[in-house]
Amino acid sequence: MDKQDKAVVYMLNSIVRSGLVSVASVLGVTCPPAGALASFMSWAWEESNARDFHDELEERLRRIEREKVDEVYFNSDEFISLFAQATETASKTASDLKRQALAKALVNSLVTPTSELPGKQALLRVLSQMSDEEMIALSALYKNVREGDSEITLFDLKNTIEAEWSHEDIAVAYEGLTQLGLALTRDFDHELWKISTLGNRLIKWCSGELYYHEV
Repeated sequence: MDKQDKAVVYMLNSIVRSGLVSVASVLGVTCPPAGALASFMSWAWEESNARDFHDELEERLRRIEREKVDEVYFNSDEFISLFAQATETASKTASDLKRQALAKALVNSLVTPTSELPGKQALLRVLSQMSDEEMIALSALYKNVREGDSEITLFDLKNTIEAEWSHEDIAVAYEGLTQLGLALTRDFDHELWKISTLGNRLIKWCSGELYYHEV
């Protein structure tokens, strides 16, 4: 269900709600409480998001070479836990970017050698807390690291990010990354940044860089 469809569903539910109130008034009966309808709408929204996530996951799984799948890890309690937590996070976010990142991370977890990467539970916890802006900013920082820059200024990062962000927008995103432990800054003015060990591992987990190609 795309964003337009979700908006239509929301409007229809609003119309149904107002219609129920009108009918109840004419009939002299009690209308279902708003809370009940709100709960249903919330459930329907989460179910739609979960389906979108599973569709994304299935599409990516089809690209995996069968012999690369770690069947032992697939049947492990850890992967089952990761799958359940990722689905819950995906169902409760409006971010398509986050659902894509979660799907990539799960798929990459099933192939060797990424399946052997320790700390995936911690990585999932951090990813679940990230905003779209923080994910974009972390990717930009990692791109510069791969090109040989161990540290980079906010001005240079702004040129890397393909979005119309102000200097303040950039600074806010990177300060958010420091709070999550994904980026580091060592100068007083917070103008010079580098990716942390945790940030580096998170990117490798989501991108599948440890695998021979991105899944």
